[in-house]
Amino acid sequence: MVRRDGKGSQKTKSSTNQFIPPPGTHSDGDNLLLRVRDSGSRSWVFRYKQNGRAIELGLGSTTDRTLVEAREIAGNMRRAIARGQSPKEVLRIEKPSKTFADYALEYIEHKRLDGGTVSMRASGETRLCNMRFHSLAINPSQILA
Repeated sequence: MVRRDGKGSQKTKSSTNQFIPPPGTHSDGDNLLLRVRDSGSRSWVFRYKQNGRAIELGLGSTTDRTLVEAREIAGNMRRAIARGQSPKEVLRIEKPSKTFADYALEYIEHKRLDGGTVSMRASGETRLCNMRFHSLAINPSQILA
């Protein structure tokens, strides 16, 4: 279902999540696109021009971001362009970098799934859990800077 706003551009209704459009690229307006693959996967794309070239930035899958979230990010990107900034900066702000604690927890889970010995897994988990995770809640770039 498509509606027209006062400016003549088409907007996809956010209540039409059950509708799957045909494969291709579908404009929601204001530089926001919905890309539908032949496999049925859907993702949000922000398209803008820089120095005469069309540049597309992926905003994520429709399973990860709602239409409302994608519109909000696209709006932030348009405002960044108006200020003379790169819209890629908006994505960096939106996506926080991983901390050492995040990597440690991923490592524990990887070892758990990897099937290491029970005693090795338990001792590794105990050591990591005994650490103060707040001291690990810093970004690697903060240490390497």
